[in-house]
Amino acid sequence: ALDKTGTLTRGEFSVVAVEDLAGRRQARSVEERQAALRCVAAVEAMSAHPLAAAIVSSVVGCAAEAFEAGGLPDVRKFKNIEGVGIQGHVSSGTSFVSVLAGNAKVLEEVAVTDADRQHFEAFQRTHAHDTVLAVALGGALEFAIALNDTLRPSAQGAIDELRHLGCSVAMLTGDAEPAATAVAQSLGIHEFRSSMLPAEKQAWVATSEKSGARTLMLGDGINDANALAAASVGVAMGEGCMALAARSADICIMSNDLSLLPQSINLCRYARKIVKLNIALVAFIKVATIVLALLGLLPLWLAVLVDAGSLILVLLVSVSVLRYPCWASLDEEVDNPEGDQCV
Repeated sequence: ALDKTGTLTRGEFSVVAVEDLAGRRQARSVEERQAALRCVAAVEAMSAHPLAAAIVSSVVGCAAEAFEAGGLPDVRKFKNIEGVGIQGHVSSGTSFVSVLAGNAKVLEEVAVTDADRQHFEAFQRTHAHDTVLAVALGGALEFAIALNDTLRPSAQGAIDELRHLGCSVAMLTGDAEPAATAVAQSLGIHEFRSSMLPAEKQAWVATSEKSGARTLMLGDGINDANALAAASVGVAMGEGCMALAARSADICIMSNDLSLLPQSINLCRYARKIVKLNIALVAFIKVATIVLALLGLLPLWLAVLVDAGSLILVLLVSVSVLRYPCWASLDEEVDNPEGDQCV
């Protein structure tokens, strides 16, 4: 099972559209709209999610300079809300305003009029292939933000190779169904789940394990940690993978190249064959040595030599792993506008 954001996709989002829902309810100036967006950016700047960096950059121009003097307002009581998004209280004048940003479940947490809900759903349909966030300020729905990500160039090849190795591929994501469907169709993934909470990912992996399937879970973020721990093999991938995901995983791939996953599986399978071969060789040599010794055909000095030779043989067979051609080119991914696919 594979995570989507930051795993199958680059995790490098850009804001493609912002719908001012509050402005539809009551006209407001550009300055008021920008002030509200700065409150949103202040909370997003506290998050390590790729979506957050894109929103901060779209508002202040440079995420790295977000907290310089006068950059963004202060934030208090910041927290992650599992399966929903993030929340914080942002300084606004002499008081603090609550900001909640996340997926469509935000609409269940705040006061939403029928008109706002219809506008948000229409915005979702318009940006069916994008990730759409809902943002509420002071308990009222204010913005709908659409962000776009791109597939990793190595994603399609890696999935094809996994199928060639006999693996069934499934995608698990917390994103909404339209965005998940677009990625799944682009990569030819037939089994996928969308709008999943971290606990639901873990439950899916646990169910697969109980059915007798040996499950490998690949992810890069905090939302994948439980699923990584529940899988037979948990793999944390990415140069910027979350520490919690890395701690929960059995394997860490310190690269963004997805082709390393099937190559790792190839290497593990070859290593297992070597282990079985070594056991068979040693068992055969030991049995033959005992039989020949009992028949009086093997002197003591030769038996000792055969025993030492079997150890050397095992070592020689084992080091063949170092020469096994399982690794393809490990060149870093490069920007290739013609090769990337927008999702």
